[in-house]
Amino acid sequence: MAVYKQFNTNEVVISPFKANKRFRFEGSQVSSSDVQIEYYQSQQGTYLSGSFDTGFVTIQDGVNIFHSIKQLYYSNYLTSSLGDPLSTRSLVPGPRGPQGQNLGFDTYVGNVTGPNFDNFLQSSLPQDRKFAQFSASVAPIGFAGTDTKVSESVTVAWDSTPNSLNITFPAGNNPDLVAAGINDTYVLDNVTWVGTPSSPFDLDTGVAQAPFIVGAKISNTGNVLNSNLLANTSTAPISNYNYTGNGTGGEIQIITAGGVISEIEIFTAGTGYKAGEEIEITVAQLQAQAPLNTFSGGPAKFVIQASDLDPRTNIIDGSLLVPNGVNPNVATNKRGLTLRDNNLVSFVAAGGAGNFTLNYVLAPRGPSVISIPSKLFGERVQPSSFQLEYTSSLNFTRSIVEDDGQGNLIVTQSNVSGTPFFSGSVGQIFYSQGIAVIIGPDSGSLREFAHNVGIKNSMNPNIVSSSIAYSSSISIDENQYKCVVRNNEFLNTTNPSALGPAGELSKSNNQLFSSFDAGILNLAASANNVYAIQSRNIVGDVKATTFYIFGDRATTTTIGQQYIVELESSGGKNLQYVGYDGNENGTLNSLGQVQFNSTGSAVGIAKGFCDAINSSEGFNGQISASLQSTVSGLDTVKLTQDQAGTIGNTFGIKNPCPDEVFTPLDPDGGLTFLSITLSSASICLLIVNLVISPPANPFNVVIGSGVTLINVGAVNPTSPSE
Repeated sequence: MAVYKQFNTNEVVISPFKANKRFRFEGSQVSSSDVQIEYYQSQQGTYLSGSFDTGFVTIQDGVNIFHSIKQLYYSNYLTSSLGDPLSTRSLVPGPRGPQGQNLGFDTYVGNVTGPNFDNFLQSSLPQDRKFAQFSASVAPIGFAGTDTKVSESVTVAWDSTPNSLNITFPAGNNPDLVAAGINDTYVLDNVTWVGTPSSPFDLDTGVAQAPFIVGAKISNTGNVLNSNLLANTSTAPISNYNYTGNGTGGEIQIITAGGVISEIEIFTAGTGYKAGEEIEITVAQLQAQAPLNTFSGGPAKFVIQASDLDPRTNIIDGSLLVPNGVNPNVATNKRGLTLRDNNLVSFVAAGGAGNFTLNYVLAPRGPSVISIPSKLFGERVQPSSFQLEYTSSLNFTRSIVEDDGQGNLIVTQSNVSGTPFFSGSVGQIFYSQGIAVIIGPDSGSLREFAHNVGIKNSMNPNIVSSSIAYSSSISIDENQYKCVVRNNEFLNTTNPSALGPAGELSKSNNQLFSSFDAGILNLAASANNVYAIQSRNIVGDVKATTFYIFGDRATTTTIGQQYIVELESSGGKNLQYVGYDGNENGTLNSLGQVQFNSTGSAVGIAKGFCDAINSSEGFNGQISASLQSTVSGLDTVKLTQDQAGTIGNTFGIKNPCPDEVFTPLDPDGGLTFLSITLSSASICLLIVNLVISPPANPFNVVIGSGVTLINVGAVNPTSPSE
């Protein structure tokens, strides 16, 4: 049974509840499969696939990262850390002609462009976003423009060459990078050799770019080029002729023999030349160089061979070294240089004593970016909860970065002894996206933080010095309902046996009711009362036996309509039995209902109901009806059949009212409801239905004043499940 009440809007309150959870990850925990926090190092410059990979799990290109954060967060901060000036372009009219015509001397002054983007400001307070340093073509010292023009060098002696990939410095003779002001914001640009007679850098001239061997001669493999030169030409740069490579600085002389140009001779070594590249010389080029001489034929072609190139070079690119700098573990007590595995250069023993010069440049990198996946921060990172800890492996500066609740990242830095020496803004955090951008500048190389900890499958041990912590935030809506029941509401029953139409008491298979012991119930001695019914489910093969208990309370106004009982046999036959004021029990009325006399005593009514059930117009054996003397003094009818489920159950008992609306009987009238028993071979369940007799209080289904609940067990229980 259920009742419903419509809520008003002021009776429903939805209150959001903010739930926060604290997270902390140390070292490489950020890259585990259930975390996947990314540290990205952005990179200025031109995109070249595979050149600037960054990240732990989802690898991205550093150039793409740079342009993404620039567009999303800093496009209004390209000229000033406090924001670009507004567009203030104004027209300054120029002089006009005699007729007032425009002579074209109008000029415009002021900015043409200005802030046009939503850069996800985290508060209404001004923010210091130091991104302008990355917009300059030449940045000041300490900043990271696209062309830093900042370099530092240190010199260290060569000691030995243990193998083709490693060179050592003398024990204790280590390059002092800190003293030279070289920190993590610098990268090793190249290494040069100063010594005699030859360097330990050995090039594979078959594939590597290299200088020429001075004096090497290259023969013509092209067309015959005739010349009336009596001697070799003067020296000329290779760039004067058609050259297919990228080498620079080389100079040649053209050799003529027997009126034919047969060879060229290397006069200046230059650098960056490769085997297989070609130098082509035409008549026009020679004529421009020697206009008084005569040339014909050609063009002549000269192909550079590996043997024409010098395998010893005095300079190697820093990108060929691991890890782009000094290796502290070449030997037990020696530092040195270690080559990446490559096919361009190898290390050999030097031809004599010499020194290396390590040339560093300030890297044109962009900010470091920390990306927290949304599954770990919910709706947003809780303001004032973010913290990053990192210790530089170069100068051992310890940095603790925290957000100020307004979207700014504030760092506190201390030296190796723990003494704080700097505090200030180094970037921004964007709470709703889980993005932190570290711009710098600072002394702890935070801007290079993501580069220093490495990438997927190549994490630097320096990552163990880092940790990240923050709190997530998610809203949970709490719904509060205030249900107000007025004095005039819910005073009527919702019991379907009282209010519902016939057929709606119970039609569900095996849907029975709580039981009580009919043997201890003396209905004849019971006062008029109200009995509440409790429903229950019984699982199993239930065969129905039904008791009907009639009351001796008919009046002249209720005869013919006091009882309407609907039964269904095991064969599916469905009949309604209706009380009337005649004695022809078992006859049919015009509606097809089986009639029985309901004008006498309880015993008489029960006998008439039995006769109607057993008559030829009734069930005639499909359901058998008999009077019982064990309950209530012979006013009980027992119906018996062998089918399981709801077959034979009473579906409805009603007292018809106008328009078939069932309400409690007016106190001036009277209504007796039937009592129903459902039983099986092992369990006998008796339900006494609701009984109201005049005068009566309004119907109530809740146990209270005038309401009795009878539930005292089962008759002859033999099943342990009962």
